[in-house]
Amino acid sequence: MSDVLKFFMAKMLLFSEDRVGKLITADGFDDAILGIVADPVTGSERLIYDYERCVEILVDNAMVDEELANEFMKDHVMMGNLGASTPLFVNKCGSEYLTGTLH
Repeated sequence: MSDVLKFFMAKMLLFSEDRVGKLITADGFDDAILGIVADPVTGSERLIYDYERCVEILVDNAMVDEELANEFMKDHVMMGNLGASTPLFVNKCGSEYLTGTLH
C-alpha cells in the first residue's frame, strides 16, 4: 500500500457518528452519499453511498489507480461493521441487471 493511501486511510476514511443524529458517516465520502435508508430489521437509519463515486474520490484524492482504490474499498471500507447503523455501499445498476443483459 502506498504511503499516500496510508495517509488517506488514516486521515480521511474514518467512520464517525454524524453530528446531527445517529447516522454513521464514512468521512471523506460526502460527495458519494445517495441517501438514507430506514432498515426495517434493526429500526435504524443508514447512509447509502455510491460505491463507484467512492472509488473516484480515492483515485482523485489519494492519487492511486482504480484497481488499488477498489482493493482499498473492499478490504478497508466495506468490511467495517459498526453495528446497525453501518453505512451501505451500493453499485448502481439499471433494469439490465434484472433482465440479465448486464455484462
